[in-house]
Amino acid sequence: MINIKKLIMMVALACLIGVSLEAQDRLDPPENCQCGNTTRKAVCPRKVPREVLYRPSYDGCEGNAAVLMQGTYADSFSVVVRDSLNRDRFPLPGSSYGGCSASLAGGDTPPRECSAFKASKEYFTKINKKRTRVVCFPEKGTSRIFRDVKRITIKVTDSAESLRRFCLYGPKEDLN
Repeated sequence: MINIKKLIMMVALACLIGVSLEAQDRLDPPENCQCGNTTRKAVCPRKVPREVLYRPSYDGCEGNAAVLMQGTYADSFSVVVRDSLNRDRFPLPGSSYGGCSASLAGGDTPPRECSAFKASKEYFTKINKKRTRVVCFPEKGTSRIFRDVKRITIKVTDSAESLRRFCLYGPKEDLN
């Protein structure tokens, strides 16, 4: 026969573990989609907020890739795309991408034109009556340079704590 005290303790422990896991989920959501060879947590594509969109080819960016942000994200500090190695600077310094020398591209703060993964231009527009920030990249999502792009990284404010990582379905597919 099962001991009632043991049963009550087991139920109480299960409830405590459940509450603890639920509280932990709120602090550190289980957004652990793997977007490449990195352990950094990212939101899975199907759960990316509707305010963040990715287009591999966007007319307002001369047909190049774009991230469109609305609502909370429209006034974000910065946005980049990253590859499976977590790089936001690619092609590598020395490739002469964007007309940049190896020393300029490899410096602490290289200009954005040295990387295909950083914005080439940004502007605001209205899409479906919503204020939308359009961030254009210098390459199409179908380009060879974008073939390993796995996610969008948005820094909401000028603080590392505000970083939001969103996995893509792939560089050639729309997100949201």
